[in-house]
Amino acid sequence: MRVRERRRARPAPSALAPALALGAVCAVAVVLRVAPWFTAHTFGGVLEYDDGVYYAASRALAHGLVPYRDFVVIHPPLSSVLFLPFAALGAWLGDPVGIAAARVAVVVVSLVNIALVVRIVGALVRDKPAARVACVVGAAGYATFPGAVAAEHTLLLEPVVNLFALLGALSLFGSEPPLTRRRAIVAGVLFAAAISVKVFAAVYLVVAVVALLAAGNRRAVLGVVAGTCAGLALFDGPFFLAGPRAFWTDVVVTQLRRPPDGAHSGFHRLADILGTGDVHLAVAVVGGLVLAASVLAFAVTTGKFAAVFWLGSFAGFVGAFALAPSYFTHYAGVLAPCVAVILGVAVVTVRGFGRARVARLALAPAVLPALFAYSSSVPLTQWSGQADWAEVHRLIPPESCVYTDAVSLSIAADDFRPPTADCPIWVDGRGVNLTLASAVTTPGQFYPQGFLADRRWQQANLRQLEAAEVVLIRGTTAAVGEWSSDARDYVQANFREVWESGGRVPASLWIRR
Repeated sequence: MRVRERRRARPAPSALAPALALGAVCAVAVVLRVAPWFTAHTFGGVLEYDDGVYYAASRALAHGLVPYRDFVVIHPPLSSVLFLPFAALGAWLGDPVGIAAARVAVVVVSLVNIALVVRIVGALVRDKPAARVACVVGAAGYATFPGAVAAEHTLLLEPVVNLFALLGALSLFGSEPPLTRRRAIVAGVLFAAAISVKVFAAVYLVVAVVALLAAGNRRAVLGVVAGTCAGLALFDGPFFLAGPRAFWTDVVVTQLRRPPDGAHSGFHRLADILGTGDVHLAVAVVGGLVLAASVLAFAVTTGKFAAVFWLGSFAGFVGAFALAPSYFTHYAGVLAPCVAVILGVAVVTVRGFGRARVARLALAPAVLPALFAYSSSVPLTQWSGQADWAEVHRLIPPESCVYTDAVSLSIAADDFRPPTADCPIWVDGRGVNLTLASAVTTPGQFYPQGFLADRRWQQANLRQLEAAEVVLIRGTTAAVGEWSSDARDYVQANFREVWESGGRVPASLWIRR
């Protein structure tokens, strides 16, 4: 009898299969995100310009400097607070350790986001056999979406935006109706947190309000709005009060008047946004058609509230990124939750599911995760190793004022110091230029014309060089693209090159003569 009971207690193969499939999806997600770390000196080295800015902002905040009031950062402040543990670890064990730990945490966040997608898809699909397939397809959509992969290999903002947005959506969709006022308020606070990481997360808030109005739930609208206002006051209020004018300029005005920037435009940008930017044109068109069919299937399968929220968010982000003057691939990472939920639910467009029918229905949406995986893997072939930044650290005299055109370099070399009056380095030199940019001062593409055309930026840049004892720059010569001839001449006359490196991150080190 005991033997029989044990045999009966074993999970059925049909129950094990989805769990194994989800495990495989998570493994693929991790591989796609961590693959760049295994090239030489990359894990604690230089991966992006932006990740260095976010880490350095937290280091400066831990040092007692207040964003906006004391230094320029062009995104809301919550990320600087959230990344403080890694900044503290970097101050203790070295910045390469701190930023490497942050990169591991980002991958963990991506796995949490996949789990949240599974929860939301499972809540939207009531039929259990269908829900198992839907959850796997939805998880695969998030795991492989190129925008998410590009954003989740290092310390960027999109993964954190997705975390708060998915938690907010779970508060709206994760329980049986009706939607209580308490859940609506919680959703509003979570959407406020997402906005306090990156402003364009406001799309989720706007669409949530529209969806609730379309569903006739005005009481929940008031709850979401109240929660959002409370969250914004909590997360942003102290930083706004510390420097109201600087906060408004950096976070709001700068984002509204960003000049043209980024490598993609037109059809190529749209393909990149939708996750098919690195595949053959014909394949990209097929992928677009499958995605369009999935969107239609989602619209006819779900209720009005869910349809308006997820399809509205999808359309809002695609439209915003397609029309925005500035766009980079990792921006599209915030589309991953919408795409994942849409693909998962699109599997169950026909009622009366048998196992065979569910399997057949899964084939069409499952084409896209496979296509996304291929598109995500293409850039991985371009990764190569970089210099040993410990060697750079050994060459820099202790406590030197280090000028750099990207703080990612000084972080990798473990020589980042928060700005001081004697060493007025920029946490984000590009962000400083964006706060000064306008249609008049920035003809054409932002880089490098925006720098060369702005005299105020060039004068401040030269003052930093004059205060520096060490110059650590991208490129193997002093001819940095955004520098004026005066800056190049000053470096070549007053500094000597002691180190240079090629590879994926060309850089050079100059010591004052």
